[in-house]
Amino acid sequence: MLIKAFRGIKLGNARLHIAGKGVDLERFKKLAGNDKRTRFHGFLRPEQLKELYKKANLLVVPSIWYDNSPTVIYESFSFGVPVIGSRIGGIPELIKDGYNGFLFEAGNIEELENVLDKVIRKPEQLREMGKNASDSVKKYEIADHISKLMKIYREAVL
Repeated sequence: MLIKAFRGIKLGNARLHIAGKGVDLERFKKLAGNDKRTRFHGFLRPEQLKELYKKANLLVVPSIWYDNSPTVIYESFSFGVPVIGSRIGGIPELIKDGYNGFLFEAGNIEELENVLDKVIRKPEQLREMGKNASDSVKKYEIADHISKLMKIYREAVL
């Protein structure tokens, strides 16, 4: 879905970096064809992934599954990278449309292409959204989560 949407973007300054590996990797490479704007990184070690996040302007999570709470969104926010994500599962609970990213209907390639095109044409908007993404992830810090969880356990025991 993402590769098809990206191929519809006509602006030459846009780049698509795809990290990870899996059984569909070769099919995805064929789908991207000879588009020089798309780069496949394969599996990346944590330090390599960190460097990619530091260079990223945004992350796309084009999920068609009911993901409860995708870790990749928290990771992206922690690097100040806004997220474009499918309006499905728990994703809309993390992404506030127009604040720390954008949402689109799961499986809708045309809508994803429109969102990508809009974002690429307004890079200044991404800087503000990046700050908002960093702020958004603060409420999910593990120490706070553990503290709240321990409070619930203590109350349950009493």
